[in-house]
Amino acid sequence: MKWRVLCQAALLLLVAGFGANQLDERLQALFSVDHITYRQLAGPQWDVKAAPCAQTAAILKQKFTYLGQGVQSYAFLSEDGRYVLKFIKHQRQSSPLWHRMCALVPRVAARAREFKERREGQLRETYRSWKLAYEELPDAAGLVYLHLNSTDGALGATKLVRRDGVGISVQLDRIPFLIQQRAEELRKVLRRLVAREQIPEACQLLDQLVDLLLSDYRRGVADRDQFLMRNTGLCGDRLIHMDVGAFVRNTGARDPAVYLQDLFCKGVRTGRWLATCHPALERHMEERVQREIGPSYAQLHYFERCQICHEPE
Repeated sequence: MKWRVLCQAALLLLVAGFGANQLDERLQALFSVDHITYRQLAGPQWDVKAAPCAQTAAILKQKFTYLGQGVQSYAFLSEDGRYVLKFIKHQRQSSPLWHRMCALVPRVAARAREFKERREGQLRETYRSWKLAYEELPDAAGLVYLHLNSTDGALGATKLVRRDGVGISVQLDRIPFLIQQRAEELRKVLRRLVAREQIPEACQLLDQLVDLLLSDYRRGVADRDQFLMRNTGLCGDRLIHMDVGAFVRNTGARDPAVYLQDLFCKGVRTGRWLATCHPALERHMEERVQREIGPSYAQLHYFERCQICHEPE
């Protein structure tokens, strides 16, 4: 009888802990100023070259409305619809509730330390990628301004409208953010062109996509993001990188033996999606990548993940 009661109590605690952890995760997903404010990461390595200018000030005077969120950041759209303001999700550095509830258990404490180290490493990679994109690929990524290190009264406040419609004022000097020109996802543009039977125009965008990747490689930069259809977008009449959180600097990316392998993998993955959109687009993408790679195309192997990494500093 005693063991039965103990088992029931343990089960009840487990269920309660699971429920509390689920609630904690839901609360973490909600936007708050605390979630985007600096935690531990700061230092001179995150200084950027450009100071805020009149254009930056004019943009930040607008009201920004919640647009969406990804794994790394929240996005808000400016009143004029031309710019996106992105904030890094610093709350991702917080340990799950069950880590905190069981901190005295050695195995859980070890898991919590591993979790913290992994998330801090991911945050550093995001900072590094944002800075790299701003300094090396501002046009290719449509970047207007980047703020990583804390500043002293240089930026003031801007108004945000949360997903629930509540307006809040945010002091930007203590918050890392970037301003990016708004773009429409490439996959949405291609679907619209296919629906209108504008296949040549769609093929021209695929050529632009390949040119964009080749331009990155020539700069010694590679995008480890494999979801090109979702994270590349049309801004006016040109394609830009919408997601700037997975760039790496590597001079080896200029080597054809390196970048053509990466181009091959991106072409295969993109072709899978294009096949669901229109077979002519899949053929065009494959033929364009084949022309860039040449005779060695048939000898290349597909890798699910990008094989180009950051050079050691």
